[in-house]
Amino acid sequence: MGTVDPYKGTGANILRMALSPGGEILGCGLADGTVALWRVSDSALLRTLKSNEGVDNVAFSPDGQTVVKISGQDIAAWRVQDGAPIHLPAQPSDNTVHQADRVTDRPFTPDGHLRAGIRTT
Repeated sequence: MGTVDPYKGTGANILRMALSPGGEILGCGLADGTVALWRVSDSALLRTLKSNEGVDNVAFSPDGQTVVKISGQDIAAWRVQDGAPIHLPAQPSDNTVHQADRVTDRPFTPDGHLRAGIRTT
C-alpha cells in the first residue's frame, strides 16, 4: 500500500481527515473549506471539492459513495466517483436520529441516512 502525503498539492492546512469504508480513499477537510480526495494505493490527488469556509468534520457514507463536509450545522455533500455535488433534502427522513449535538461526530446513520439537525448548504 502506498503512502499519502495529504499536504502535497493542497496549499491549505488540513483540519480533519476521514478514510473511506473500504480504505481506498482519504478525505481531507482543509482550512479553506475544500475537501481533497486522495487515492491511498498510489497517493494520487483524485479531486478537490469546493465549499464554503470551515470544516468541523469530513465523513464518508457507509457505502463509500458519498463524502460530506460539516461546518457547524451546515453540510455539503458530493459523489465520490465524480465529485458531483449532491442536493440534500432540507428535512431529514423520519428514520434519522434527532440528536444535533452528535451530528459532527457521526453524520450518517448505519443505513446511510443523514442524521437530523443538519442544515444543507
